[in-house]
Amino acid sequence: MLRRQSGLFPLLCLLLSLLCFSSSAVCQKGKLSPRRILNRMAENYATCSSYQDTGVVETTHHEAFSGRIQKMPFKIYFKRPNLLRVEWVDYFPWEDGRTKIIWSNGKETFNYWEPDRYEKDESLSLGIASATGISSGAAHTIPSLLLEEIGGFLLTELSDLSLVGEEVFENELCYRISGKHPSGDVYELWIGKRDFLLRKEKTQTNYTDYYTIEEQIHRNIKINGPIPAETFNFKPPIALTQRKESEEEAPPLADEKPAWSEFHSEEGRFKLLMPTKPTTQTLTLETAQGQVVHHGFTAAKDGIICIIDYADLPKPMIDPTTMKLIFDQARDELLKGMEGKLASETTISFEGHPGREIRIAFRGGEARAKFFLVNERFYQLAFMNIEGLGKSSVDADKFFNSFKLVANPKQVAFLSLSERTRIPVPFILFAVPALIMQWSPARRVILYFKIAPQSSRARLL
Repeated sequence: MLRRQSGLFPLLCLLLSLLCFSSSAVCQKGKLSPRRILNRMAENYATCSSYQDTGVVETTHHEAFSGRIQKMPFKIYFKRPNLLRVEWVDYFPWEDGRTKIIWSNGKETFNYWEPDRYEKDESLSLGIASATGISSGAAHTIPSLLLEEIGGFLLTELSDLSLVGEEVFENELCYRISGKHPSGDVYELWIGKRDFLLRKEKTQTNYTDYYTIEEQIHRNIKINGPIPAETFNFKPPIALTQRKESEEEAPPLADEKPAWSEFHSEEGRFKLLMPTKPTTQTLTLETAQGQVVHHGFTAAKDGIICIIDYADLPKPMIDPTTMKLIFDQARDELLKGMEGKLASETTISFEGHPGREIRIAFRGGEARAKFFLVNERFYQLAFMNIEGLGKSSVDADKFFNSFKLVANPKQVAFLSLSERTRIPVPFILFAVPALIMQWSPARRVILYFKIAPQSSRARLL
């Protein structure tokens, strides 16, 4: 009897080993890779008949001697094939918030910015592109997964993926995945294990002397459910803004393609090529000493955006000791406004005048900008492509290389500031990145600043 039992022992061990090996193999086979998880997520968004959620973008700014937290609540509604509505509330700089909405009724795309802007966008893709930065990505992240036509960077394009583990986020068991954006920023995603839908996206962006952490959180997610038709036929309480044409456009140059034509601004004292007739944006800064006015011109066509802006600086700013600060602040404020990452930076000159050139990678595309200080006048030129700058470098070169200064006999009025109440450089000069990133086919923006009593800091009303 003992011999039989001893003879059976090796057999039992062998069977147990095979059983354990088989179980392990089944477990390994059933484990999803991070790439497969992202693909499953993309498939769910691409095939759902409808989608809606509520959420918030929480941005924490970590600076050398201070910090601040911004919260931007949002809502997304979608119904296939192409009905979309994204709305968010921007609390900066308004304490009571301003609602901003972009929507498509399936035929046309519109945007409404409370209280006085209601415009029609050229297309849904360009409308979303213009809203991406100012919505901190909320207008792009999920809609780009729902609709292929939106374009831009997709979460499925993250590289160097790793499955950090499984983690419960707001009562939902999630896969936690880490990946790298083409700009080098690290993204972390919390994807529901039950439904493969995105619950949270976290990114950290590092700048010269500070960094930001942004968390985009999606809650109350509903798919394949009914959504009232009126959701996608929003009626703002104001009339549709008619497109305001800019200064007179010259006929195309003989050696240029018909799509590009020369634009000449007598007041701006410049001329350059634009892909279409530009529209005008005006940014007026009211100070205790007078006005500082920015004049911006925007031309958008076929996924590219060309912008030129100029402003006359107060004489106290035009000092060799502050010149580097001016260009540094222009760079940093543009990076903040675009929520982008600096790809390269070069000191340049233009007809003997100092300048700076930068390249920026941002969510949904790339940008290139040049700054020039011509006596008292500060010029900013920007070229953006929502599908990547490399695809249209020829157009970018055409835009920048065509910029020429022209003489203007008119005298330019300077704003004089007393030493006692001098306004910090960024508040006069760099409200313009918000104007640049909030571009639209037709817009006039007027912002008012004032100096608080016994303070040199400007405040936006």
